[in-house]
Amino acid sequence: MKTKFNGILTLLLALLVQVSFAQEKTVSGTVSDSSGSLPGVTVVIKGTSTGAQTDFDGKYSIKASAGDILVFSYLGYESAEKNVGSSNVIDVTLSEGEILDEIVLTGVAGATSRKKLSVTVNKVSEKDLENIPTTSAANALQGKVAGVTVTNNGQPGAGASIQLRGATNIFGSQSPLVIADGVIVEAGLQDINADDIASFEVVKGASASAIYGSRAGNGVIVVTTKKGKVGKMQVTLRSDVGITQLNNFINLSRSHHYQLADDWQSVGGIYTKYAGVSFPSDYDGSAYQNVTGARLEEADLIADNPFGVYYDNQKEFFNSGINRNLYASVSTADDKSNLFLSLEKNNVEGILKETQGYERNGLRLNGEFKITDWLKISSRNQIVRTFDNTPGGGTGIFFDVSVMDPDVNLNAPNTDGQPYQYAPNVWASTVTNPLYPVYANPESSNEVKFLSSFTINTKFTDWLNFDLNYAIESVDNRRLDYTSNKTWTGGGTREELFATYSTGNFYQSSYRNTSQKLQATLNFNQEIIEDLSLTAKLSYLLENSDYYQFDAYGYNAVVSGRTISLDNYTDSQISSNAANEVTNNFFAIAGLDYKDRYILDGMYRRDESSLFGSNFRTNDYYRVSGAYRISKDFDIPGVQELKVHAAMGTAGQRPSYAWQYTRRNIGSGIPSTSQTVGNPELRPVFNNQFLLGTTVNDKFTFEVYYRSYENNIFELPLQDNSTNIITYTPLNIDKTVEIGFDFETYFDVSDNWFLYFGTSIFNFNDKGTFLSIRLCLLL
Repeated sequence: MKTKFNGILTLLLALLVQVSFAQEKTVSGTVSDSSGSLPGVTVVIKGTSTGAQTDFDGKYSIKASAGDILVFSYLGYESAEKNVGSSNVIDVTLSEGEILDEIVLTGVAGATSRKKLSVTVNKVSEKDLENIPTTSAANALQGKVAGVTVTNNGQPGAGASIQLRGATNIFGSQSPLVIADGVIVEAGLQDINADDIASFEVVKGASASAIYGSRAGNGVIVVTTKKGKVGKMQVTLRSDVGITQLNNFINLSRSHHYQLADDWQSVGGIYTKYAGVSFPSDYDGSAYQNVTGARLEEADLIADNPFGVYYDNQKEFFNSGINRNLYASVSTADDKSNLFLSLEKNNVEGILKETQGYERNGLRLNGEFKITDWLKISSRNQIVRTFDNTPGGGTGIFFDVSVMDPDVNLNAPNTDGQPYQYAPNVWASTVTNPLYPVYANPESSNEVKFLSSFTINTKFTDWLNFDLNYAIESVDNRRLDYTSNKTWTGGGTREELFATYSTGNFYQSSYRNTSQKLQATLNFNQEIIEDLSLTAKLSYLLENSDYYQFDAYGYNAVVSGRTISLDNYTDSQISSNAANEVTNNFFAIAGLDYKDRYILDGMYRRDESSLFGSNFRTNDYYRVSGAYRISKDFDIPGVQELKVHAAMGTAGQRPSYAWQYTRRNIGSGIPSTSQTVGNPELRPVFNNQFLLGTTVNDKFTFEVYYRSYENNIFELPLQDNSTNIITYTPLNIDKTVEIGFDFETYFDVSDNWFLYFGTSIFNFNDKGTFLSIRLCLLL
C-alpha cells in the first residue's frame, strides 16, 4: 500500500514539474524602428528584475511564462508592452517619442521633465532645428522661443545680437550668457556650427537663471551639441549653395533743382546762365573733370530737371554674394562609448565689391566613454578658424552711396590709373566714391578659437554621484589694416579731385583671451519617503579669464605700394593692454517632488568676483519656485496636462573690468585729457523677478512677470576747469521696473505653427513709462 502511495506521489510531482516547465519558455524576437533594427533595447518582465538587451542586430531572448508582460524601452522612444501568449516569437517596432524633448537640464537641480518644471525654461530640440536648416546658430533660434529677439548685424561673420524679453539694462551688454557643452562662450553663438547643435535651452528670466548668478542678468542660452546614437553609424554629407542680395534699394531722386548745363557759360571760372552756349560734352556726366565753378539753382527751387545720364550706383556698389557651405559628420555609439566627428567649411562672399567676405573652417570631436559601471568620462571639443575681410571706409561708405548723384560714374578711373575715381562728383567734394576705400583700404582679421570641456562622473551609489568639469575657451586674433602712400584721401586741393595722396599708414593688432572654468558638483537624487523625492546639487565653480592685447601703428611709408610691414614706416607707435578676472562661486539647489504633482524648488548662490567694487566683493542670489499639476488631481475634458507655477529670484550682470580701476590713456608718452576713476563701492546690476504662469497640454503658455533692475551702472563725466581733464566715474543709479506678459501657443496643422504675443510696460525712476508690444508668427 505504501509502495502504491509513493508511486502516485512521484507521478503527481513529475506532473507538477512538467506543468511548471511547460509554463516557462524562451521568448525571442527582433526590436526595430522605422529605419531598421535597434540594438541596446532593454527588455524586462514587468514587475520583476528579470531582463535582457537586444544585440547589435536588434535580437533578444528571454525566459518568460504565458501571461507575463514584456516591457521594451529605449532612450528617445515610446516604451511598448507585449503580453506573452502561445507564440515564442514577439517582434516589436518602437516609435520615436518626445521623451528627450521633455527633459530639461538648465537651471534645475537635475534632469527634469518639462511637465515638472517650476520655472520657465524653453527647449528647442534637434527635430525643431532640422525643420528650417540654416548656417547660423543664432538664426536657428529665431522665431522658436517666445521673447527671443535675434537681429543680424549684417556683416558676414559678425554674428547676431540676441535679446531675451527685450533690453535689460541702461549701460552695458544686453546679450545673454551663452554656454556650449559646459564652456562659457564669450563671443556668443556666431562660431558654433548650427549643424552640430542637438538642442537649445533658453532661460529668459532671473527666476530661472538665478543658478548662474552674476552672469545671468540678461538670461541664459545653453547649447548641447550632437553625439552618436547607440548601435547606429550615421554619416551625413551636405553641400549648400545660396545667394545673398539686398531685398530693396533706397528710392533716390532722379531729378535736380539746378539750371541745365547747356544754358551755362563760364565767366572767370564761374558758370552763369547764357542761352545758346553749350556746356562741355553737353553735361552728360562724362566731362566732370573739365568742370570748375558752382551749380546755379533754379529760381523756383523745384527738383524737376533731369540729369544728363543715369547710373544705378546702388547696383554698382552692391553685388549678389554667393554662400557655400560644406558639412560632413560621422557618429557611432555602443553601450561603452559614443563618438561624434564633424567638419565644416563655410564661405560667405558678402554683397560688397572688392571684398573677400568671410570664411569659417571648423572641426568638432565629441566623445563619451564608460570606463566602469561607476566611472564615465566625456569630452566636447571644437576648433574654428575664421578669416574676415572687413570693407574699408567704415559705415561712411553706405552714406556716400545713398547721397551720390545718379549721373556720377563710380567706375570711372583715377588719373593715376587706380580704379574708382576718389572724388567723382565735382559738385560734392565731401562725398567720395564708396567703392574706392573698399578697394584701397583693406581690413582683415584671422582668428583661431578653441573650445573644450572635460567631465569625469563618479557614481558612488544609485542616488549619489560626483562631477568634475574643466572647460576652456581660447581665442587668438590677428587684425591688419593699412593704406599705401598711393591712396587718395581728402583734404587736398588737387585740381579736379579735391584730394591728395595719403602718406601711408599701417595698423596691426593681436589679442589672446583665455577663459577657464573648473567646477566640482555633488549630485543627489533619492526618494526620501513614499511619494516624496529629493533632487539636489552642491557645487563650487572657479572662473578665470586672461586677456592680452598688443597693437602697432606705423605712419609715413618709405616705399610706395602695399608693403605690409612696420619696417616700411618712419614713425611708429605701440600700445598694449592686459586684464585678469577671477570669480569664485558657490551654490546649492534642491527640488522636492511630491506625488508627481506638487513641485517645490529652492536655490542659493554666492559669487565672489574681482569685478565687483573692492568694498563689495561678494553678492548673493537666490530662487524660490513652485508648481502644481492640476490635471493630476482633476479630470478636465480635452486637457491632459494643466499646470500653474510661480517663481521669484535674482540674477545679475558683472561690471566691466575697466570700471574697477583708476586709469588714464597714454599715447606716445602723452596722457589723454580724460580719465576714469575706479569706484570701490560699485556693485553688479541686480535683476529681481516675480513670475506667475500656466501651461496647458504643452501647447499653450501664459505668463505674467514683474522684474526690476537695481544698481544700473552709468559713467558720470565731471570736468576740472583748472586742468581741463574730464573724469568719468562709474556709479550705480536708480532702478528700472518692467511689468509684462508672454503668450505662446502651438498649432499642429500641416506643419508646426508658432504664435507668440508679448507686451511689456517699462518705468524708469518713476519719471517715464512706455509700452513695448511684440508679435511673432512662424509658419
